[in-house]
Amino acid sequence: MNAKYLSVYQLLVPFLFMLFSSQLLANHSLELKNQSSLFIKDEYLWRKVPDTRNDFHNPLQIWQSSSQPSATLVGQSGVFITKLAINNHDRKTWFLVPNANFVDLGLAYWQPINHDAIKVRDFSQPTATLTPQLLHFQSVPLQFKPAESGTLWLYISAKHFASPLSLTIYDELSFYRFQSINNSISLAAISTMLLLSVLTFLIYTRTGERIAITCAGYVGLHGIGWAMAAGLVEDFSISPEVNLSYSAIYIFPFAIACASQFVADLFQCKSKFKKLCQTLNTVTLVGLFLGVTMLFLPFKLAFYSSHLLAMTWIALTLFVGIYMLKENDFRAKYFLVGNLLYSASLIYYMASHSKQFGQLEYPELMVVMALSIDCICIVLSLSEWFKLKQNEYNHHFYMSRIDPLTQLGNRYALDDTISHLCKQYIFIYLDFDGLKIINDKFGHNEGDKLIRSGAKLIEKSVTPFGKVFRVGGDEFICIITDESTDNINQLKQTYSESLNKVNAQIKQTWQEAGISFGIVSNEDGQSPSDCLSIADKKMYQQKKQKLAPS
Repeated sequence: MNAKYLSVYQLLVPFLFMLFSSQLLANHSLELKNQSSLFIKDEYLWRKVPDTRNDFHNPLQIWQSSSQPSATLVGQSGVFITKLAINNHDRKTWFLVPNANFVDLGLAYWQPINHDAIKVRDFSQPTATLTPQLLHFQSVPLQFKPAESGTLWLYISAKHFASPLSLTIYDELSFYRFQSINNSISLAAISTMLLLSVLTFLIYTRTGERIAITCAGYVGLHGIGWAMAAGLVEDFSISPEVNLSYSAIYIFPFAIACASQFVADLFQCKSKFKKLCQTLNTVTLVGLFLGVTMLFLPFKLAFYSSHLLAMTWIALTLFVGIYMLKENDFRAKYFLVGNLLYSASLIYYMASHSKQFGQLEYPELMVVMALSIDCICIVLSLSEWFKLKQNEYNHHFYMSRIDPLTQLGNRYALDDTISHLCKQYIFIYLDFDGLKIINDKFGHNEGDKLIRSGAKLIEKSVTPFGKVFRVGGDEFICIITDESTDNINQLKQTYSESLNKVNAQIKQTWQEAGISFGIVSNEDGQSPSDCLSIADKKMYQQKKQKLAPS
C-alpha cells in the first residue's frame, strides 16, 4: 500500500472508531443489582421512528426501520424508540423515570430472552392512570422475576423535547423517597401560589384596587401554569389527544402581562416614572399578543417565544428592583429579593434545556420553589403598598380635621368628638374680641399671631380634660369631659375663672383684644346641639356687656 494512503488510513481508523463507538453504546446493557439508582444519559440513546402509525407491538421491526441514534433529543420532536438490555439479579420491582416534561406517547415493552415483547406500561401523560404519581415526570414500574434478563423497549413522543431525555432507574426505596420529596415540595409551592392568588383576589373584592387584581393574575396564572406543567390537572383532560401539560407555556405570557401591570401599579409608575410605565405597558401588550398568537404557532416556536419573553422579563424586573432600591422605595426590597431568586432559578431552568449545559439536577423544583418564594415577596410588596396607602389616608384624614393656623381640631374633628361624648360634658363657646382692630391697625400677620397665641393659652387652660376646636375665623369651641367631680356647677366656675385669666394674659400683649365666652353643661340642654346654641348665646351676651358703655 502506498505510504501516503497508509498514513491516511492509520489516522482515519481511530477517528472512525471514536465516532461510532458512542453510537454502538446505544445498545445499553444494564446490570440491576443492589444499586439504589442507575442513570443513563441520552447521548446516542434514542432513534427516531419515521412512521408514527407503526404497530408498536413489534418493536424489533420498528427498531430496524428507525434512523441512526441522535446525539441528544434537546430541541427535537416526534416519536423515538430505544432499547435497554437488562439483567435483573435479585430485586423484583424497579422504577424507570424518563427526564421528559412533555410525553404525548409513552409505551414500555418488556421482551424476555427468546420470548415476544409484552406491553408493560402506558406512561403517556393524557392517558396514564396506572403509574405512580410523580409531578413534572412520568414513572414506569418495572416488575422483573428474579434473575430475569431481556430487553426493555421504550417509545416516547412529544411536540418538543425541552431537556435531554435521559433515563433514571430507581429501586423502590430510592424512588419513593424521590417521589415524596418531589411531590411534597411541588404541591406546597403550587398550593402557596394558588392560595396567595385567592387571598389577593379577595383583597380586590374588598378594596376595588387594581393592583390587587393584577397581583392575583400574576401569582394565580403562575400557579395554574405550574399545576398544569406538573401534571396535576391531567385527570381533567377532555380527550386522550389533549395534553394539558403544554398549557403552561401558553399561560405564561398572560402571567407576564399581569406582572408588568402589577409592577406599574406597585411603584406608581404612571405618575412618577412615565417612561418605565410605557415600557411596562409595552411588555403587557407583547405578553397579550404572544399569548393569543402562540395558540396558532407550532409548539416548538411557542416554547422558545415564551422563554424569550421570560429572559426579557428577568432583565426588566432586576433593573426595576435595583432602580427602585436606589430611589429608597422600601417596597423594592421584597420585590428585588423575590425576583433575584426567581431569575436565578429561570436561568438554571433554561440552562437545563440547552445542549451546552446538558441535564441539571431538579430544574423544575428549583423554579417552582423560587417562584413560590417570589410570590410571597410579591404579596409582601402588595401589603407594603396598602400600608403606604393607609398611612397616606390617615395623614389626609388627620390633616382634614386639623386647622392649619392653630394646629387645633376643626369643625370635622368637633363633629367626631361630639358623636362620642359621654353623659357628663361642658361646652365653652369662645370668640376673640378686637381681632378686626388688630388686623386693621397692625396687619393680618399680627391678627394671626393673636389667634395662635390665644389658642395655645385656651388649650392650656382646659388641659388635660378638654379639647379645643377652631370653628371659624375667631371662634373656638372647647369640650370638657372632666368626671373628677359630680358637681358640674363647680367645674363650670373653675373653667370660667381659668378663661378669665386667659383674657387678662391676652390683654397684656394686645390691649384692644381679649376673649368672650359662654359656658354650659349637659344639664343646660337636651342635646349637644342645644347646649352649643345656648353657649353661643351666652358668649354674645358677654360680648355685648363688654361693648356696653359703662
